[in-house]
Amino acid sequence: MDFNITNNLSILKKILIILFLTSCAANAYPTIEAVSADGAKLYSGDSISITPTINITIESSLDLTSESDAIVIRINNTDSNLTPSTRSAGTITASHQPTLSDSATTFRIWVKDTNGETTTWEATNLLVDSGAALSILGNPLNFPNPCNADTGTAIGYKLTKPANITVSIHDLMGNLIWKRSYASGTNGGRATYNEIVWDVKTESGSVVGNGIYVYLIIGDGKLISKGKIAVIK
Repeated sequence: MDFNITNNLSILKKILIILFLTSCAANAYPTIEAVSADGAKLYSGDSISITPTINITIESSLDLTSESDAIVIRINNTDSNLTPSTRSAGTITASHQPTLSDSATTFRIWVKDTNGETTTWEATNLLVDSGAALSILGNPLNFPNPCNADTGTAIGYKLTKPANITVSIHDLMGNLIWKRSYASGTNGGRATYNEIVWDVKTESGSVVGNGIYVYLIIGDGKLISKGKIAVIK
């Protein structure tokens, strides 16, 4: 008798587990498997073209909602409803080709199934490459100026697009005093505000003498800006 009760409880437990797993599968959220821009998988901080082709791949165990907002992409503060390749359960795709502004951009995507379950995906700080010539917006900022070895000095500038940047400092005779390089997309080479610091020393670590020094900002091999720094001990 005890054996039958134990056996029945074991069977009941298995049935409950199966029902639970079936219920979970039936109520599974849709998943956004991949988002690509011009064929490359998209991640936060990536550089993209000003008119990218955005492809979205979705897996869903349920049909997508028949409403117009089954797939929504928000670019910064603008929403667009996308047309899915199919609304049937399985692999679903959608595409979009926006025209972006030449600034940092955020993508957010929502997918909704017939149960009203929603999944989201997001990529932030996307850098839009307009193809325009590299330049600095406005004039570089240099502070403090005059400066000395106790204060150091910072050079701030805003690039129109990501680029490989070299900043060099020279005396008035043109002799190289100090030089640093910054990779595209990092501080110094970002399509936003950049700030780099000179410790008022030479490459060998010696404090420079009083005088006027010239800094050059070179982007992708071309001079894009320059300025003067006064050093007073």
